[in-house]
Amino acid sequence: VGCGGGILSESLARLGGRTLGVDASEANIRIASLHASADPHLSTHTPSGGTLAYRHASAEALLQEQKRFDIVCSMEVVEHVDNPAAFLASCAELVKPGGHLFLSTVARTPLAYLLTIFAAENVLRLVAPGTHTYSKFVNPSELIDFFAKYPFSSTALSSPAPSSYAQLPARPWISQTYAHGAARAHRGGGARAGPRADAS
Repeated sequence: VGCGGGILSESLARLGGRTLGVDASEANIRIASLHASADPHLSTHTPSGGTLAYRHASAEALLQEQKRFDIVCSMEVVEHVDNPAAFLASCAELVKPGGHLFLSTVARTPLAYLLTIFAAENVLRLVAPGTHTYSKFVNPSELIDFFAKYPFSSTALSSPAPSSYAQLPARPWISQTYAHGAARAHRGGGARAGPRADAS
């Protein structure tokens, strides 16, 4: 969900998953489809027959179609939406019983501001100024509180900081820049693994 240029979607498809990448930006879908077309082993034409398909759609639109998935991934998206709680709720509802939800987002810390806004946007110009809004960054505790409202059997958080930041001293105002969350849905039964999984 929020597949962008499709890099993760392509990787999941190559691993054997029946993968659907969706994005609210039609331009992103065009870019992702164009990038995938350069690989003859990836099909973007038939959602039912190929390993990879793209759609210009939102999580809410998929819910209205009663779509459900074994795995739902949304990487570096929640910090860009206007209503994070509603977005996360939609992602959670897209997960089949026994499925998994994987998220990554930027924690709301001074270090995150320094790296993602001040450095990446204003100094290095790696991304356009205004790409990130500090108030929209989501802290790990907020993710945990959110998933407490949903029937997930377990949640796990990790902060895989780049090695250059790994030696930073532990201080309350310098928590890890990225908070990655993973939740396992467990509604009325255990997780069941199959030879292939549907991923969004």
